[in-house]
Amino acid sequence: MDLNNRALLRQAGLLVLLTTGLMLALVGLLDAILPYATLPARWQTSAVGSVFLLLFTLGLGGLLRNLDIWRERLCVPLVRLAGVAVLLLGGLMLVPLPGGMGSASLSTGLGAGLLGLALLLGFLAPNSPLPLLNRAILFVSAGGIGFSILLWWLTRWSLHLTRGDAVIEFAAFEGLVEFLPLGIGLLGFGLTYLIIVSLSLIKSHAIQTRTLDISEQRFRSLFTQNPDAVVALDLDGTHRSINPVTAATMGVEATALEGRQLQEVLQSEWVNEKDARLVERAFYEVQSGRAQHYELDFCPPAQPVKRLDVRLLPILVEDEVVGVYALIKDITQRQCDLERLYLLERSLEASSNGVIIFATSEDAPAIVYVNPAFTDITGYSSEEVLGLSATLLEGAETDPRQAAQIQAALDKAEGLAITVRYHRRDGRAFWNQLTISPVHDVKGRTTHSIGIMNDITELKDQEARLAYHATHDALTGLANRALLNDRLQQGRALACRHQYTLAALFIDLDEFKPINDTLGHEVGDQLLISVTRCLSQGLRPSDTLARLGGDEFVLLLPDLHEADEACRVADRLLRQLEAPHQVLGHELYLSASIGIAVCDDVCQVQAGEGTAGELIQQADMAMYEAKQRGRNTYHFFSADLNSRLSRRVVLRNELQEAITQAQLTLHYQPLLDASGKIHGLEALLRWQHPVKGIISPGDFISLAEETGQIISISQWVMEQVCRDALALKAQGLLAGRVAVNLSTLDFHRADFLSGLKKTLETSGLAAKSLELELTESILMCDTEGAIALMHDLHELGVSTVIDDFGTGFSSLSYLRYLPMDKIKIDRSFICDVTENAKDAAVCQSVITLAKQLDLQVVAEGVETTAQYDYLTQHGCELFQGYLLARPMPLGRLIPWLSERRVPE
Repeated sequence: MDLNNRALLRQAGLLVLLTTGLMLALVGLLDAILPYATLPARWQTSAVGSVFLLLFTLGLGGLLRNLDIWRERLCVPLVRLAGVAVLLLGGLMLVPLPGGMGSASLSTGLGAGLLGLALLLGFLAPNSPLPLLNRAILFVSAGGIGFSILLWWLTRWSLHLTRGDAVIEFAAFEGLVEFLPLGIGLLGFGLTYLIIVSLSLIKSHAIQTRTLDISEQRFRSLFTQNPDAVVALDLDGTHRSINPVTAATMGVEATALEGRQLQEVLQSEWVNEKDARLVERAFYEVQSGRAQHYELDFCPPAQPVKRLDVRLLPILVEDEVVGVYALIKDITQRQCDLERLYLLERSLEASSNGVIIFATSEDAPAIVYVNPAFTDITGYSSEEVLGLSATLLEGAETDPRQAAQIQAALDKAEGLAITVRYHRRDGRAFWNQLTISPVHDVKGRTTHSIGIMNDITELKDQEARLAYHATHDALTGLANRALLNDRLQQGRALACRHQYTLAALFIDLDEFKPINDTLGHEVGDQLLISVTRCLSQGLRPSDTLARLGGDEFVLLLPDLHEADEACRVADRLLRQLEAPHQVLGHELYLSASIGIAVCDDVCQVQAGEGTAGELIQQADMAMYEAKQRGRNTYHFFSADLNSRLSRRVVLRNELQEAITQAQLTLHYQPLLDASGKIHGLEALLRWQHPVKGIISPGDFISLAEETGQIISISQWVMEQVCRDALALKAQGLLAGRVAVNLSTLDFHRADFLSGLKKTLETSGLAAKSLELELTESILMCDTEGAIALMHDLHELGVSTVIDDFGTGFSSLSYLRYLPMDKIKIDRSFICDVTENAKDAAVCQSVITLAKQLDLQVVAEGVETTAQYDYLTQHGCELFQGYLLARPMPLGRLIPWLSERRVPE
């Protein structure tokens, strides 16, 4: 018999004892008031005891009914001692009292003894379950005990009456009279006890059956409703039970698994060999009672591979393993999420940008994570910053308004992009490009804010350097053109507001290029730095000294009271520049040319970029005028200078149009000897302007030489002369050579000779048909090189002529070495040769010198008969001028030559 059944028997005995005690107490009261009893004596001994027994029985029932509560309040040994005392009291109540008082009734004594026994029995087994009391058991207990007591009492009473009437007849049955009622009562008590035990067992079985049914339903619900797959296997690996979720979790229908051996599943294509060995080992281990956990790749048919999390749990029955439960989770998505989270975490760890995460709370948002880049940028470790607020990185250079913006964005969980000045752990400031973004959970609530930090200190420093270089000269540190224009606008506004005079000084160093070319650019750069220090001395804070490039400087004087102040500044600068400059072991001297432009009526002029630039342009023009006046001086800009230079600019543009639009033409003027015979032709350039008409070469050739346009003009002239000469030769009209005037710039070009040869080869004109007229200025520049080139021309067959002889400053000694054929007396000497004795002397000297050197003399500009006769009388051989023939285009030249052609 197990412990539960023993407790049930004990509880049933308690119930019988309590019920019997209660009934005996009632019987004792009835016994005390029976008609045949001696009421005074028995009342004192039985009635009081029965009342006490009744109350004690009811109290003991309550005590045993709440036994667990009373055990904590009562001392068990004392209760047991009380039980022994009540048991002895019941025995004493059965003994006759002294003095003839009589004894208590039998029912009262027995009841007290039974209650003492119940008190001992109730506290013998601590923590025992309460009696199984219900209405049926109480009725059975009360009815059975009451009926048993009634039978006992009636039998006793009936035997007592019979004994009184027939004493003799019952004498032989004296023992039966005493014990028969007691036996009948005890038999009723036993039957009642058995009935109570039977009813309790039936109730207990019903409760156990109900409990098992509920437990089975709960287990079945846990098995079928489990969100994870649950598979029950026998010890041999047979799949016995499979819950409905298994098909969705594993991708295999339950019918494909039920009844199959685990070994069959492992040998299929669903599980790879490595995972199969893992499952077999785990299944073997779980049979010993140890739970197992592992993960494997499972490949159901026609589906992607699943990652399963499996837990094997032993099924224990009476501490013996009878089977295995497999709890299976599909962690494919979780595995992907973990890999993605790991990748994101590694990305954060490897990111070069600092990442800082704030937890949103009612208090100030606190830092919960920083990556290693944050530590590299700020110098703070993660342990030092966790739990702190965003004010950690703020310092003296942090803008309070920006700090408030950042705090507001964190408090309100809003996004923010800002560049703020923060401080590192060691106190050094740095520029932080900060982007704050809120993080929301699945319900849309903001839980965190993420800050992405980018240290852009180097970029900011580079921007500052670029901004400085954008407004300052890299070599000297002076303002450049952009900053100068800005300061010029400010100066104009200041001058207009306060009625000041604004002046600009354009400073250009004299002869700086030869120093730079001969001593090197390093010396030139150091010289410019020395000049910058020199020019910066004595300047006011409001003045602006700028370098435009090369050796050009501009000094802006924004707040002068009168224009003469600019002259005094220019004069001081020229004196400062006279001091020698010590540069890399060289002692160098420099001077400068300064142009001054003044704007003293600024308020009358509309402010604008063009007007501001015009002031610098005027100072530049004035500087060039100072150059023309001998350098090392300054010059004021004037309106006529502007007009002259404006005409020059217009003329240059129009000349370029003339070159590209074929407005240039050639005229030819014949050379005749004293007999009137044609000796040759001279090609003369003419510009046929569409509006201004014919423009003389004297008006544009010098400009073309300065601008370099003479190169393309000379090339065109040479090609056109060759073509025209070939046309004249083809008609038999070309006598002698065709002369072409050559500029100094074109003659000294490195590729001049090769270009001339190419032109002659391309055109087909013979070199002996070409003659080049050179001025004495050509010989003054690189004389030795010019003489060598003239020898090369002579060897080529091209004749050379010295044009405008007598107007240059070349040495006459070079005439001995020049391979030339003619000398042309300049027209300035021919004009007054008959009236001016000095001009006549020059002409006679040139003619005499040419004859001594075996050279022909050409008198150009002969316009009168007197001039012609005078020159003829003094031995001049060739003549050119309006008196003999005017320059004419090729179309008019051909008929003119045809009329004078000498028949062969």
